[in-house]
Amino acid sequence: MSNDRADIYKSVKNRRWQKYPVDDSLLSYFQNQSDLHPIILEMLISRGVEADELNKYIDPKLRDYLPDPDHLLDMSKAANFIVDSICASKEFAVFGDYDVDGACASALLKNFFSLLGHEIEIYIPDRIREGYGPNIEALRKLKAQNIDVVITVDCGAVAYEALNEAKQIGLDVVVVDHHIGGEVLPEAVAVVNPNRVDEKSEYGYLCAGGVVFLLLISINKVLKARGLKHLQTQDLLSMLDLVALSTICDVVPLKGLNRAFVSQGIKVIEAGTNIGIKALKQIANLKDEIDAYHLGFILGPRINAGGRVGDANLGANLLSSTDFNQAIDIARQLDMHNHERKAIETSLIDEATKQVAREQRDKNFAYVVGSDWHLGVIGILAGRLKETFNKPSIVITVSDRLGKASCRSVKSINIGDIIHKAKENNLLVAGGGHAMAAGFTVESDKIDELSEFIESEIAKFGGDFLDKEIDNFDSELSATSITVDLYQEIQKIGPFGSDNPQPKFYLRNVDIINAKIIGGDHISCSVTDSNARTGKFVRAVSFRAISSPIGEVLLRNPKNINLIVQISLNKWNGNISAELNIQDIILN
Repeated sequence: MSNDRADIYKSVKNRRWQKYPVDDSLLSYFQNQSDLHPIILEMLISRGVEADELNKYIDPKLRDYLPDPDHLLDMSKAANFIVDSICASKEFAVFGDYDVDGACASALLKNFFSLLGHEIEIYIPDRIREGYGPNIEALRKLKAQNIDVVITVDCGAVAYEALNEAKQIGLDVVVVDHHIGGEVLPEAVAVVNPNRVDEKSEYGYLCAGGVVFLLLISINKVLKARGLKHLQTQDLLSMLDLVALSTICDVVPLKGLNRAFVSQGIKVIEAGTNIGIKALKQIANLKDEIDAYHLGFILGPRINAGGRVGDANLGANLLSSTDFNQAIDIARQLDMHNHERKAIETSLIDEATKQVAREQRDKNFAYVVGSDWHLGVIGILAGRLKETFNKPSIVITVSDRLGKASCRSVKSINIGDIIHKAKENNLLVAGGGHAMAAGFTVESDKIDELSEFIESEIAKFGGDFLDKEIDNFDSELSATSITVDLYQEIQKIGPFGSDNPQPKFYLRNVDIINAKIIGGDHISCSVTDSNARTGKFVRAVSFRAISSPIGEVLLRNPKNINLIVQISLNKWNGNISAELNIQDIILN
């Protein structure tokens, strides 16, 4: 019997929460196959893990998931061309994206080529001045610097104009990308992309770092087949740290090969192989054991900060550095840029939130327009607004009569389709994206018309579309059951990320004690079971809760409420205890 008719609880954040449905007969079967905690087994079932995959899921190894890289279209062609070019002593450059995935993928290639004794250049475009992907001016510049071959990573799949120019000026290009391609391939020696329209591979879920790692394996195979063992490197596994970092930070699904990449890559990070990561850990004061959280929320944002508000090359330069003193200097710069990014974000999020609350509380989407807002943070702002108001959110920054925007959506609304339709209706200068995220450029005098168009498109989904949005929690717990041992059990099904979310739990009938503001906009408190006489409580925190519905409730120190929480560890003065991260509140 399944519990798929579980109750739905409406929260103070206007979300609807329901326990993941779990088939009781399947749970019983899992319990006969494993000695894992029943709560952990429920999580595995809710994540779609089959009984015969149980052991592989708990301990993902590369050998169980790694495919023959040459099954990807153009992979063998790319690897052979690159080896030919190395043997001909041609000059290479990598053209990467300015995010973490682009930085990691670029550094992977530079580090690999260095092991072969062949130094290559890295070119990362400026987000504001050049925008995303290869551009004609940059490619001409590389050609003028006597570059013969450009490998694009995390970009290039639809760079038709720029790659046509590359062909005209005699610049050979190999495209290595993971973004959805067009019906026509760009002009290139090879286009390696698991999301090519004509590609049949099941590995479309890889990020650019993952695709580049497969390319390195293929190049190694070619070197071996040609008897060039003096060039072949045996050190590929030591590069999994960068693959893990790019996989987590690009928020691609943590399934199959990606789980193996991250699980094994974290072990490499712990070993301290990459000088740049080691330096960044030191600057970020990361002394504890590393997990996916640290990659996504501590290291990743610092690497990203260069592309957002600083020098776009810093991230790739850090991750390919061979000098620790140089790496420390770059890490400090990135840390400084991250603080700058946070300051910009903080100053704008308050203004954006008030704009939505004041003018658009009853609208089906948030549509915020600012003047000369920093282009590097509007994506973060859109994400924050979506989280705060639980509806599609669009942030536009206007400069010189042109608006540039970032969009984030909810599961029910495909924002990429809406932006595509707006472009077809000549409302946009440019635009694109996918179901949950998009971006566009719009002339300032069309901003209001565009808002009306988006509103009409969202209305087609029905005015109650948010009522169909269901968030899931994994299990119901009591406050007294939250322990370090339980936290450690939960970690057995990590790493956590996209498609394997950090587990959430429902705490029924608890009291809030000693709620107070910390760090300016967070709230700290203690949580205990209502009517409990044990005197046991667990520390809890709610991040960025000030001026939110959650903060308003917590600061009243309420009794007999229900919480949606995540469990983490608090390490202080040598003591380790479990603590709660409050995600939402459900009132009785």
